[in-house]
Amino acid sequence: MAKSTLREDLEKVHIRFNENRTRVSYSEINLITTDLIPFIYVSREDLEKVHIRFNENRTRVSYSENSSFHFLPSRSNGSLNDVLNAISFPYLTITARVSEMNLLAKLAISTQMKTAKYQPFVTLTARQFLYGYEDDFLTWTYKVGTTFGFYVPYKRFSMLDSILDQINSNFTVDTGLQDIDTLQRVQMYNGRPDMGVWRSDKCNAYDGTDGTFYEYSKVTARQNLSFFSNFICRNVEMVKVQETPLFSLSTVPRYSMIPELFLKDFISTLNFKSSPSDYADL
Repeated sequence: MAKSTLREDLEKVHIRFNENRTRVSYSEINLITTDLIPFIYVSREDLEKVHIRFNENRTRVSYSENSSFHFLPSRSNGSLNDVLNAISFPYLTITARVSEMNLLAKLAISTQMKTAKYQPFVTLTARQFLYGYEDDFLTWTYKVGTTFGFYVPYKRFSMLDSILDQINSNFTVDTGLQDIDTLQRVQMYNGRPDMGVWRSDKCNAYDGTDGTFYEYSKVTARQNLSFFSNFICRNVEMVKVQETPLFSLSTVPRYSMIPELFLKDFISTLNFKSSPSDYADL
């Protein structure tokens, strides 16, 4: 088990009420604004690598992340007991997927929605919304999903658990033993040799590191870098934007995501360098 030095890594989850406190909106993690009151502060520990395993010749290593969120009352203008009328993410997710289901599943869900009178808004405490609650609609679909030909992986909803599911994933990367430029290059994610969510092999292929290291030769040459982002399930390309002084002795390149990140495959399609199905993925 490998664990880096703990640091205070604060994350804000903002919860904003309307005037009569009948509706609430919330921002994404890390969206820093000052006009959202009350808001909940949570902190996340530094990532800890667990379940570390090398292959036989030690050219690859797999690991999982282990992290958690903690509420900081002293830094919060609200409490976990604040009541909010929030959007039901299980409701939105299930209804959005109905069009992809078979006729029997559509009929079953439609009938259940009318019978149980599920609503797109639910009344919750901040604690329930962040750390989880039992949702009747989600519980029902979880129990009967396989019977009607659709799969629901969760039987409860939690905003922070959804984030942690992405953070605490399993990666298999190169160790750089044979070539230093392959250090931390992603080979598998959660046991898959490709992403398996896009329509083309090009979009599904991992192309980059896990974001902890980058190719030495490319950094030295100030070339574009890339890493696999499991949050958006895409390869993210970065371009050098400036040189930053380092202890007044040298400079290091500073990178940023390319502005055409979600247009890159479309541009390649126009240049006949990739399959037209890449554009459909976007």
